Amino acid sequence: MTNEDNILIKEKGSKGLVEKADDSSISIGICFDENLVGTNSIALTAKLKRNIYTLPDYHYCSFLEKWHLFSVPLNIGGKFEGCLTLASFGEPISDEMALITDLFSYKMTNELKNIRNKTDTTKSTIHLTKKQLNILKILASGKTGVATGMTMGISLGTVRYHKNNIFKKLNVESSTQAIIKAIKSGLLSLDDIDC
Repeated sequence: MTNEDNILIKEKGSKGLVEKADDSSISIGICFDENLVGTNSIALTAKLKRNIYTLPDYHYCSFLEKWHLFSVPLNIGGKFEGCLTLASFGEPISDEMALITDLFSYKMTNELKNIRNKTDTTKSTIHLTKKQLNILKILASGKTGVATGMTMGISLGTVRYHKNNIFKKLNVESSTQAIIKAIKSGLLSLDDIDC
């Protein structure tokens, strides 16, 4: 699998196939950009945004001279995210294997879309004010309600008022739950918390 820059980020296969890939200088981190290594199925798939099957004679880069490659674009939300490529050393790729690769890429992209949609939905449905976020950050650092009020220059009653609103918005019952939910939903990061 390659990323949007045509860099190999994941490889999987039998021990013999991985060894042949290593012998051909194909390993994690190699870039298949056409300008760097010559024409190949991954570069063509990235350029044309469609499935490409290339025979060894049609790769214009020496390290692929014995490889059959079938590449499928991974498009998520209309954006090219990389390629899923089936590789075979010296043997043609069957229609069945090409179909399985195409179906697998479809399943991968749909699952990634669903994950991203869930994350986007979670982030967009919870809105805390700047003051509420500041109170949550201070509480996350371990300070009490009194210390939080002193840090922010507000009364303990105001701190409690904001905490109750935070709990309602996040649908939680304690400061600990609020902090965890805020981190999970992307409202806070661990870097925001001073310990």
